[in-house]
Amino acid sequence: MAPDADIYDYRVFGRRGTGIDRAIGLAIDQAIADGCQVINMSLGGPRPFGPIGSAVKRAYDAGVIVVCAAGNEGDGNPLTNENSWPANYTESISVAALVKSDGLPVARFSNSNVEVDYSGIGVNVLSLKPGGDVMRLSGTSMASPHVAGFIASLLSKEKSTERPDDEIVTGPPNGGGGDDGDNGGGGGFDCCGLFSVSSAYPTPEQIRPKFKKSVFDGITDDASLRKMLNERFAIDIGVKGPDNETGLGFLTYLSKDELTDALDQL
Repeated sequence: MAPDADIYDYRVFGRRGTGIDRAIGLAIDQAIADGCQVINMSLGGPRPFGPIGSAVKRAYDAGVIVVCAAGNEGDGNPLTNENSWPANYTESISVAALVKSDGLPVARFSNSNVEVDYSGIGVNVLSLKPGGDVMRLSGTSMASPHVAGFIASLLSKEKSTERPDDEIVTGPPNGGGGDDGDNGGGGGFDCCGLFSVSSAYPTPEQIRPKFKKSVFDGITDDASLRKMLNERFAIDIGVKGPDNETGLGFLTYLSKDELTDALDQL
């Protein structure tokens, strides 16, 4: 999806797969210090945790794009709220899960709340399995890296001529999710290692990543990215609420005509 991108991996889970809040905050700070431009967090919990929220805010202030799985506690009703953090932080891009089928329906397990920003294909996604095998998994943990990869491709210096099998990447339905879906998932923290502890944080000016000239000029931070996504790549797939509005979108590599043709063939 973004072959020019460098990928950094930060381990934040214990041996049993349990997330460690302090480790997540430290890893975010290390990713900032390492000059990462995009952070993906396929993880989440039902309550906010101060140190993680502060680290997300530092990343946002430094111009780093933070993409998070919205959560998998959804009840199938887009008008009820299920919450998960760090996706629910204002500084994060919260990603829900869609089914790659006619109409791009929101996955039943995907959280819905007002903080969900975009969506990605998150059902039956071909994924790597420990030991070198592959398997199909469902969850917002699968959807979030679709959107992070799409963003990385926009920030790449040259446009790639290759397209992955799951090429449609989507934006905000009225939902979002935790870290795993109906078929499992497994949280992860990826960005563009190991991390160390520092007693002092550098200033945003010292750690702000240097955005290279990309295919789409003008992306310098979270706000400019959202503006471009909404103006050039968003298609409304949301469920209308009582006010008859959705404010939700859908992101795709395809042009509108190409997308229409692709959906007609499903």
